[in-house]
Amino acid sequence: MILCSLNSPMPLLQEIELLGTTLWVWELLESDYQIAESLNCISAIDGIHFKKRHDRLSFGWQFVLQSVLGQQYLGVYKDVQGKPFLLNSKLQLSVAHTRQIIVCALHQSKKIGVDIEACSPKISRVKHKFMSTVELSTFDKEVDLTQVWCAKEAMFKLNGEHGISFKQDILVKQISASYGEIFLRHHFAAQYASLLLGDLMIVIALEA
Repeated sequence: MILCSLNSPMPLLQEIELLGTTLWVWELLESDYQIAESLNCISAIDGIHFKKRHDRLSFGWQFVLQSVLGQQYLGVYKDVQGKPFLLNSKLQLSVAHTRQIIVCALHQSKKIGVDIEACSPKISRVKHKFMSTVELSTFDKEVDLTQVWCAKEAMFKLNGEHGISFKQDILVKQISASYGEIFLRHHFAAQYASLLLGDLMIVIALEA
C-alpha cells in the first residue's frame, strides 16, 4: 500500500485515485530555502534561491514525494532517457508540473505517465502539430484537445523512449469524456483517465 504522511499543514490540493494509481496534486508555495533544506541540499544558508525556475520545480517534485511518502522516500534517480525512479522501491513513478502546481503519480507495479496542462485557446492554434488527421476530424473542443495533448505527453513519459512523434506515432482514442485508449505505432499501449481541476487537465496513462 502507498502511504501518505501528512503530519503538518501543507498545500496538498487533492489526493486522487485514477486507474489504480495514486496522484498527489500540490501547489508549491514553499520557499526555495524550505525545499532545499528539507532535501538536505544545503546546510542552513538563509536566503537561498534556485537560479532557474526549472531547478525549483525539479527539486519541488522531489520535495512533494518526500512529504507524502515520509520515511518510504529514499531519493530518486533517472535512467539514461531522463525517466525518474524511486530508489530502493518497486513503485512506478511519474511527475508533471505547470505554473506552481505539481502532480506526482505512483503505481504499485505498472508503468505510468502523467501530465497536467492548463486549458487554453492556444491549443487550437497548435493542434495540427501533434494530432493526426483522424484525431483532427474527431476532436475540436478546447478541453478535448488539451486531453489529447496530455494523453500523448503521458504516453511519452510512460514509454521513456526519445524520438517518438506525437503526431505520427501516438494515437488517442476517446471512449468517454474522461477515459480512453492510447496506441503507439498502431499497437494498443495504454489506457488513460483524465480529470479536470478548475482549468487544469490531468491525465494518467497506464500501460496495457
